[in-house]
Amino acid sequence: MSEVTYTTVTDINAIDSVSELKADYGDLHFSFSEEYLKRLKESLGDKNALHIIAHDKDKSMGYIASSEKLFPGYSFIKELIVDPIYQGRGIGKKLVGLVIESAKDNNLKGVVVQTEFTNTPARELYEKLGFIPVENKEWKEGMTYRMDFLFS
Repeated sequence: MSEVTYTTVTDINAIDSVSELKADYGDLHFSFSEEYLKRLKESLGDKNALHIIAHDKDKSMGYIASSEKLFPGYSFIKELIVDPIYQGRGIGKKLVGLVIESAKDNNLKGVVVQTEFTNTPARELYEKLGFIPVENKEWKEGMTYRMDFLFS
């Protein structure tokens, strides 16, 4: 088992390297469409945007994208994916931790994430990391979670 490297994306073309990542859990099947990759690239210019790729040499293992755009004052995780082959190695936890660290460094109020009801692994990860479910009447397809920071 080789070492996982976490690289912050600064070149929009680097996002193409995550195009082969897929997620499957029960009835949930996800892959990156060209249109979605285009939107992710565009979001690199959002306020407090952070995109990180977890990789092993030249193989993408996971990816996270966040910004302050959707929830002002909060870093919103718009995408988190870890290739099923690499799940269970702490990659998702590390990626979310890097977003939390960045949000604190940018003096944001916290981090928000949404995930489908059927995405049990993601829901368990966020709850394990201390995110709490919050009511969100605008998004009915799943759960909204928030982690608030207490600054002194």
